[in-house]
Amino acid sequence: MERVELKRLTREQSMDFLRRGFTEAGEGFDERVLELAVDRPDGVIGWLSYFGLTAIRDGLSERMVDYVVDEASRIMVNEFSDFVRKRGSERYLWVMKAAKGGASWSEVKSFLELRTGDKLYDSELSKLLKNLVDVGFLAKDGEKYVIADPVLIRAIERIERIQIH
Repeated sequence: MERVELKRLTREQSMDFLRRGFTEAGEGFDERVLELAVDRPDGVIGWLSYFGLTAIRDGLSERMVDYVVDEASRIMVNEFSDFVRKRGSERYLWVMKAAKGGASWSEVKSFLELRTGDKLYDSELSKLLKNLVDVGFLAKDGEKYVIADPVLIRAIERIERIQIH
C-alpha cells in the first residue's frame, strides 16, 4: 500500500488553481465567488476540484459555494460514519468532537471519559488517535490533535450519534 499525502494549498495557490481551471474550461469567473470557494474548504484540493467541476457544469455563483460545501459535508458524514461502523466504536466520534477546536491527548481523554462515562485506557486512546491520523481524519499540530479537513469539521457538527450495529 502506498500513501500519498497532499498538502493544503495556500490561499494564493488555491485562487490560481481555480482561475486556471475556469480559464482552461473557457469559462468566465467572478473573483469574489472564487475567494468564497477558497475560504470555505481552506486549500483542500479535492474540494476545490469538486467546486470547480460543479460550478462549470451548473454555473458559478455564491449559492454554488454553499451547495458544494453542504454536499461535501454530506459526503464526509457518510465516509466518517462508515469508518466508525467498520471499526465498531462510537468513541471515534467523541474523539473528533473533542478535537474540533484542537485538543491535547489529555483533553481528548477527559472529554471521552466525560461523554461516555467510562474509564478509558491510555492504550485505547492512543489506538483511536493513531487510526484517525493514519486515515487522515485527524492531524497532529504540535501537541494538539486537529480535524484535518474544514469540511469534516462541519460534518462532525452534524453527527449526533452513529449506530454501530
